[in-house]
Amino acid sequence: MILVSTKSVFDSGARYSAIHQKIYNGVIEAHQNKNTIYIMDTLYGKTLKKGFINDLLSRQWTYISNDIVLGKPKLEKYYQKVNDQLWDLVEPLPDELLRDLEPISDIYPDEMCYQVTAINDLVCHLVANLNRIDGVKLGIDQSEILTGRQIKNLLKNPDNSTLGRYFKKQEGDFNLENL
Repeated sequence: MILVSTKSVFDSGARYSAIHQKIYNGVIEAHQNKNTIYIMDTLYGKTLKKGFINDLLSRQWTYISNDIVLGKPKLEKYYQKVNDQLWDLVEPLPDELLRDLEPISDIYPDEMCYQVTAINDLVCHLVANLNRIDGVKLGIDQSEILTGRQIKNLLKNPDNSTLGRYFKKQEGDFNLENL
């Protein structure tokens, strides 16, 4: 049995994080020493609205604090309150409101380390190791660990690394002037 999840899902505070935690706990309890569980952040396009890479590409704050909404009441139209501290984006922000917010990259510290794994690499690894039992895996050989600053620099100046090529493939205005 294999469960593939992103690390960020457990910390997001969203409803699906609790569901993921229950699935993870259920797999661990029911299939002890009979499974491989992959928990890692993957590179994906703009269709999955979560994570550092998506936030940089979409220029949207997926989650914002209650303090920000209190200071800018117009945001209530675009965000839904999750709890006393957190609001979740439900409708894309117009450019004029985006300009009023701090750059999205500010919520991702430059010195913090992030792991990224290309979906293609993960799929190839899963297929090659389908019948192998490895317990919990937080990465594969092709996973890369980068600092927030390195990721922001790659977004501005993509190279031929896995993440650099990924950024080259993405389209749109990335709001690079505020990174």
